Amino acid sequence: MRKVMANITVRKLPDSVHDALKARASSGQRSVEGEVRIILEQAVFPKDRVLLGNTLQSIGKSLGLSKAGFKAVRKSLDSWSDQNSSQ
Repeated sequence: MRKVMANITVRKLPDSVHDALKARASSGQRSVEGEVRIILEQAVFPKDRVLLGNTLQSIGKSLGLSKAGFKAVRKSLDSWSDQNSSQ
């Protein structure tokens, strides 16, 4: 099965921005479209972003929380959530 990729159109892009994109793309030996993809990916997924799952995993490890301990905490939280979601 082939994955369909999204497309976007940017209207009213100033010529100066387009010229800068062309120069930047050329220096990286990419197309303008490829350069815009890279810029968007870096803006949406910055290298220094904090990943919540990794942070929580680190906290659990530092506390010595085992897999069984995590499951017990998760079960308790799910139970609490179920009880409070109907209110």
